[in-house]
Order: sequence, then structure tokens, then C-alpha cells
Amino acid sequence: MEDQIPCYVPESVSKLLLNKVRAKGVKLWHEGGELRFTAPRGILSPEELRQLKAFKEQILSLLTQQSGLAPLTYTQKADWHFVEVGELRRMRQVASVIRISGPVRADALAAALARVVHRHTALRARVKRSEEMLMQEIDEVGALHLELHNFSASDTSTLEADVARLIHTTILPTVDEIETAPCAARLARCTPEEHVLIVAMDHMFSDAYSMNVLLQELFTAYRHSVAGETVSLPEISTQFGDFAWQQHGLREDWEQKHLPYWNERLTGVSRLKFPRLSGELQSSDAGWTDVPVRIYRATKLALLEWSRQMQTTLVMSVFTAFVASVMHWCKCSDAVVQFQTDGRADRRLTNTIGYFASVLHLRIKLSDTDTFVDLLRIATQEYCRAYLHADASYLSAQNPRPELTRSTMFNWVPEGNEAGSPNLDVDTLGLHSQVYAFKNPALEHFGFDRDPVLQLFDGRDEVSGAVFFPLRFCSVPDMERFARHFMMVLERMIARPNHQVNAIQVL
Repeated sequence: MEDQIPCYVPESVSKLLLNKVRAKGVKLWHEGGELRFTAPRGILSPEELRQLKAFKEQILSLLTQQSGLAPLTYTQKADWHFVEVGELRRMRQVASVIRISGPVRADALAAALARVVHRHTALRARVKRSEEMLMQEIDEVGALHLELHNFSASDTSTLEADVARLIHTTILPTVDEIETAPCAARLARCTPEEHVLIVAMDHMFSDAYSMNVLLQELFTAYRHSVAGETVSLPEISTQFGDFAWQQHGLREDWEQKHLPYWNERLTGVSRLKFPRLSGELQSSDAGWTDVPVRIYRATKLALLEWSRQMQTTLVMSVFTAFVASVMHWCKCSDAVVQFQTDGRADRRLTNTIGYFASVLHLRIKLSDTDTFVDLLRIATQEYCRAYLHADASYLSAQNPRPELTRSTMFNWVPEGNEAGSPNLDVDTLGLHSQVYAFKNPALEHFGFDRDPVLQLFDGRDEVSGAVFFPLRFCSVPDMERFARHFMMVLERMIARPNHQVNAIQVL
């Protein structure tokens, strides 16, 4: 009787199947994303043929580990579509800048970075066409290394400008498919006791969560090295390339289980568009900009108490206020609002660097009499349903892309996950680190045709962030007004939870 392979196939069991058929003289390889094999006639039993078909994606992943190839994830495919239509320029737009005070050993920091690069395949990957398919090509060594820049001779009046130029050139150079590394790290020496570390990564291979993984591991390895200790970093359960293969393997199963839900749920809904109320629009190539949003400590405390009373979370309370603001601002009662998640529901991805961010498409239907409490219930139920049917960007990766995927988006970054904000644990080395405030120049080169995005970072005392928007379609005065409108709705919701949403007055 043939050995039975269980339904759940961890990597070790896939290797067992692969080694088993190889021992029979079967040769296997990947070609155009498909599993190919040759075998002596009759050597494979019907059960082994079934197993090879059922576990094709897992075996493909194992075969491509040596060749260094993996498919693009569907989140990557969605972004690549923007590149192909000219709405997104390849840049290292996921960036963090940290000011470090104290004696920095550049050689030890460079060695620590090399160790982190060796651990994560996403830091050694590029987008490449292979056999007419877009793939991730993973280099054996990788091109990310620490570049040193000495500004100690700069005049005090020009030092900040020198650092600003270095930030600009680190982020903005086009990241092409072959020649330019998708990641860069530069250390600027301002004085013997003052350095600025710049780390920037192509969004195709990273996100804000990943930036924090990189920084935490970088300074942990640095601290251990300087202290003469053995470098100890957490185990990586799943690499980004392996995740991509697993995601592709689940596509057919997802379509059978969840696509009917989305086809029914999104029928009859169109893109939500912000109205233009006032102000002059910029030129067609003006890119994006932002207006700040800040929920001060007193308001945050009131929100936490409101959330406790409503038996919900802070993020869902703020999201409810955002949905109320958007639907009232746009004068609509039926719309899709996008909720961006970090895409790491699987705990095995906790320590993995990669681009996992995924969007939930929440269809909100609001009646004339619905109150803030009603809207909280509607938004919560819709979020839960969308999470159960999460599309892992399968919908967004469609070409042509559904118009509703360009609707406004809400992005909440939990406390400690803002790029560059983690506790870097360097005080024991006589160092002090703090986030270096800068305006990301990548915004000026975005060409997205998308409605405004609210991104908020949950800090210890306050919630801060901004409304990001395209200057081709939205004016600065309008978006400043919308930001004030959102804050007014938030405060109204706290003070009068049973107030009807449609009765809000527009600022």
C-alpha cells in the first residue's frame, strides 16, 4: 500500500515526497511556472501521480529554492500593474531615517547589515522576466551593503542640506529590474558623535512592518557583535519567496471558496470619488502630497473610553468616524471603503521581511436614519466578513483592475510599527536613537489615480498621520478642509454616539 501524505503538507513532508519519487529515477523541474517531470514507464503509481498534482506548488517551491526564483505575490502584481501603466515609478519608497548619537562603529554596523541580508531572501531579490513570466530572482549574496558618507567637514549651516540630499538620492533613483539594488543603506557621519542612518527599500519587497524587522535585527546583531557576544536572531519560519509559492498554490482553492462571495458582495457598486469643492489643481505631473492629521492625547483618551463602552477597539472606532466622514463628504450611502492590513495573519510571517500588505474591500450601506452606533455595527460586521473572505490582493491584481479598488483607503499602523520607530535597544552601548523627520520625496513622483488615503500611526500618547492625495484630482484647501471635517466627525461621534450620520454638517 502506498504511503499516504496528510492533507496538511509542511515543507518536510513535501521534501519526503520529492525524495521518494526521485529515488525511483524520476527527474523533476520547473518550466514557465509549471511542474514538469520525466519518469520510466509505469514507475509512478496512480497515488503518487495524484500526490504530485495535489502538492505541485509545494514541490515547485522546493525546486526553485536552488534556482533562486519565485513568482510575484498578488500584492506585488497589483503594484506592478501601476508600474506598467505609468502610475508608479520604481523607487525605494519604504524609507526610514534615524539619528544616532554616540560612538558608532561603522565596521560592526556594516557586518550586522550583511548578516541580516543573508537571513532574508527579500533583501536579495529583484523583479525579472523569466520565460515570459515576471518572477522574483533571489541573488546568492545580494547587493545591499552599508555605504559610508563623511559630512564631518561640512559647515554647520549646510549639514542638514547635505543629509537631505543624501536622503533624496537614496530614495529616488529608479530601481530597474537588473542593475540597481532594490534596497539601499547609507550612514552619514555628521560629527564623531553624531550619525544619520538611512535605509530605503523598494515597496515591491518591503513594507513598514518589514522595515521594523530589518532595523530591530540590524541593531540586535550590532549590539551583540560590539559586546563580543554570539549574534542571536529569531528563527525565520517562512521566507518571502516561499510565501509567494504558497499563495499561488492556494489561488484555485480561494476562487472556489470565496470568489462567489465577492462577486455577489461587490455587484452594483462603483468607485467612490471625492468631490472638488474649491482651490486650484496642480499640473498633471504634480504627484501626491499630504495634509497632517493629529488626534491629541485628550481626544485619544476619550476615544479609548468610548471604545470600551461600545465594546470595540480604538482602530475600529476611528475607522467608523472615517467612514462617516467620507460618505457624508461624498454624499453617498453605498460605497466600498478600503481597509489596508499588514497581511500577516499567519504567525509564521512575524519575522519575515517582504511585501505582505493586503486590502480588505468593505462595502458600507448607510440608511438615512443610521447613527454612529449603527455605523460602528455595520463597519464591524463588514470587516469581519471581509476578513473571513480575505482576497490576499487577488482582486487588486486583476488586469484590468476593478475601479472600486481605487476608492479611498484607511491605513492604521499599530503602536511601535511605524517605520523607524521601534525601540532599537542601543542605550546599553552608549548610543541614543531617534526618528529623523523628513518628507518622503517619493510622493512627488506618484501618479496614482486614486482617492485620498488616510494613514494614521498609533503612538503612546497621540495618534498622528496624514491624508495623502493626488494633486491632479484634489486641491490642498479641499483636503485641509476634509481633515478638519474628519476631526469634527470624530469628536461628534464621541460626544453624541446616537447622532444620525446624515445630519452632520459639512465644514
